[in-house]
Amino acid sequence: MTLLNSGSPTSMMYWPVETYIGLTFTIGWLSGVPSWLAYVLAAVVLILIVVGSYKIGSWVYGLVAGKS
Repeated sequence: MTLLNSGSPTSMMYWPVETYIGLTFTIGWLSGVPSWLAYVLAAVVLILIVVGSYKIGSWVYGLVAGKS
């Protein structure tokens, strides 16, 4: 979110919404899909990023804490 909103004057509280709307616009503009599909694809991408970050974080924690 920081990368996508670094030049924006929007307050930090609204960054998740701005990220979602910006990603939706980018998907819709680059691929030409209908707007409803762009919203769904943006939500799927953000969910995958959150789940992937959680998995990587838990793996790193396991390495640091000495658990497998």
